[in-house]
Amino acid sequence: MLIQDDRNEFAVKRVVGMPGETIHLWRGYVFIDRKMLREPYLPKHTYTCPSQETEICVFRLGEEQYFVLGDNRACSADSRSYGPVERSKIKSRVPLPDGFVRPRFVAYTLPEEGKRTIRPLSGECATMSRF
Repeated sequence: MLIQDDRNEFAVKRVVGMPGETIHLWRGYVFIDRKMLREPYLPKHTYTCPSQETEICVFRLGEEQYFVLGDNRACSADSRSYGPVERSKIKSRVPLPDGFVRPRFVAYTLPEEGKRTIRPLSGECATMSRF
């Protein structure tokens, strides 16, 4: 999507969180409503960390709020730094090229508070496409 960012400039970002969802960034992984999101378009060993000091970060999206991430995660200014984006800041959709690989949920869920190990889910979530 083409968005107007927090500096009143325009940027192309990927929408990963929709209104009403809860986004967790935990140990370099993205979880949406506690389900792990696999992003096959990112280079291998790319981690989505909120910051060097924080192991987990939580964003609860309200109505008309979206969570956006840039593909260059190490250097991207996105919702990790400026928070959710209001619908009014989304200016247009950028069409995906033919054959583009989409994000999908994988069969793991965020650990319960105080736990450190992700847990497998039932088989149906493993193949569920995100968009």
